[in-house]
Amino acid sequence: PATEAPATEPATDAPVTDAPATDAPAKLANGFYLIGDDWTIDAIDAADKFTANENAEGEYFLETTLAEKDEFKVVKVENDTITAWYPDGTDNNYVVDKAHAGDVTIYFQETYKADWADFGGYFYVAAPEAPTEAPTDAPATDAPATDAPATDAPADVDYYLFGYINGANYACEDDADNMGEYKFADGTLTATFEKDSYVAVKTTGNANWYMTDGWQGTEVTSATLHNTTALGTDADKLFVPGGVEVTFTLTAGEGDTFTLSYTTKGEPVEVKYDLNGDGRFSIDDATLLQRYLAEFETLTAKQLVIADVDEDGKVNVHDLTAMQRLLAGF
Repeated sequence: PATEAPATEPATDAPVTDAPATDAPAKLANGFYLIGDDWTIDAIDAADKFTANENAEGEYFLETTLAEKDEFKVVKVENDTITAWYPDGTDNNYVVDKAHAGDVTIYFQETYKADWADFGGYFYVAAPEAPTEAPTDAPATDAPATDAPATDAPADVDYYLFGYINGANYACEDDADNMGEYKFADGTLTATFEKDSYVAVKTTGNANWYMTDGWQGTEVTSATLHNTTALGTDADKLFVPGGVEVTFTLTAGEGDTFTLSYTTKGEPVEVKYDLNGDGRFSIDDATLLQRYLAEFETLTAKQLVIADVDEDGKVNVHDLTAMQRLLAGF
């Protein structure tokens, strides 16, 4: 009885059971992957791998299909091992809502990006509404629409500002039915945003979306907007400072383009210790500093100045403690 099969069956079963688990990870190249389901490396395959965006340094993208209520994060895989999670921690998975279900493009950066905060700060999900609607309208509007904005457009087409406004995804992809309160009148619009914002333009009924050709930086106050059907993954928004009155001007350009420019009145109000640039001082700033000290994040020169809470010329655990005490009301 001691020599019978109980000892041999597990021995013969084990290689068969383990083989798929060891083969699958071995096929993974180093890089960034979408992860969900059982949250293990066994659930990842090559189809989940992000591709480097040649037009935006440090950015990656993945075209995939999401279902409503799916949950996911992004992970870094090195030598068949998950070495980092984005975002890190628990109870912060991104849950897919109705507006972002379907065939989407997910953009990812390894460093926190304030205008992607609605998605966790490290990735952005481009919802299917814009790419599916715009190509349908594009052939019919390409030629005639070139002249329309400057002449006939105000009579039958309205133009609206949309984007990440005051930290919210305002009248944007996941709010596509909302045309928004930021409506141009005779090509101008005046508004004041409490926080730094990122904007572009869309037309009545979400028929066309006009965005910048790539990221323009935070110093640019005028940019050419292109129909998103011509931009693909390069589509981006124009930075607008918070805390000041901003007057926007929208003028028609050559082809299916516009020029969006703005002037400001007053000086932007900077929030002290706002390390992540979201317009407020909160636990998120302390978390970012903690991750920097743990060497999970990098900070810009400007952020290092902000992070030096005790103003001793160094950024260390004493600054983190001081920041935490301020948040606690001490």
